[in-house]
Amino acid sequence: MYAESRAQQSRANESCEPDPEPPGDPRPEDEIVAEELQLTPKLTIDDLLRIRREYAMSHHPDRVAPSERERATRRMTIANMLIDQAMREKRAAAGAPRR
Repeated sequence: MYAESRAQQSRANESCEPDPEPPGDPRPEDEIVAEELQLTPKLTIDDLLRIRREYAMSHHPDRVAPSERERATRRMTIANMLIDQAMREKRAAAGAPRR
């Protein structure tokens, strides 16, 4: 009887346990960040600066939990790199001098 009640309790506990977290996005982080930024050739320099500010507001390492800081740092680095590249391309297309 004791073993039977332990088995029932074990089954009850199993059903109460939270589902395991779904696996993360298997794509490389730079692809994910690029998709989040939604950079297109039609964006202006002002648009790119706005996108950078908005992205930093929610993804900057200083704005996330300590356990997420390493990932946030990596994501901000990628975002800044992608935005900087888009700005360089935009300026080059306009014939503006490099900064």
